[in-house]
Amino acid sequence: GPVRLRFTDHTIDLRRLRDGASLAESDIERSEIECDAVRCITVENKTSFHQRTLQHPQDLHIHTSYPNAATLVLLQKLNRNIEFLHSGDADPAGFDILRELREATKLPFRSVGMEVRPDGKSASLTHEEIRLLERLSSDPSLAPERSTLRALLAYGRKGAFEQEHQLLNNI
Repeated sequence: GPVRLRFTDHTIDLRRLRDGASLAESDIERSEIECDAVRCITVENKTSFHQRTLQHPQDLHIHTSYPNAATLVLLQKLNRNIEFLHSGDADPAGFDILRELREATKLPFRSVGMEVRPDGKSASLTHEEIRLLERLSSDPSLAPERSTLRALLAYGRKGAFEQEHQLLNNI
């Protein structure tokens, strides 16, 4: 995405890379981050990540599941005036990743494309997934998604939860 890492003796412009980059926590920590994006979009699945970067090259895309230390350092160094979005799977784990992003970064991530999409052939929720959804539906950090979490609980199935079932233009 539109990111540059400025070190004392050189700058790395990530816009020149076609397929993104994996950054080490130590490199992020010792650099200044310059970012021209107005939106930062974290994307849970790699296939969706690549599709979105092609459709929205002006945005900063970060491929992450549960955020690691490098992801957290990068997010903390970004300008607080950009819009933060998370595009994850609409399953219990996807919502838990959103919760973790919000809690670990204190950034106002807005979920996109994380709606219940019924699919009668999908697997039923497991007991562990039901317990997780119950916990998440009462978590204050997921208040904007509470109705979706309750709808997923009431549906009792995973539905077409994977990001690949979303329309890519929904952000």
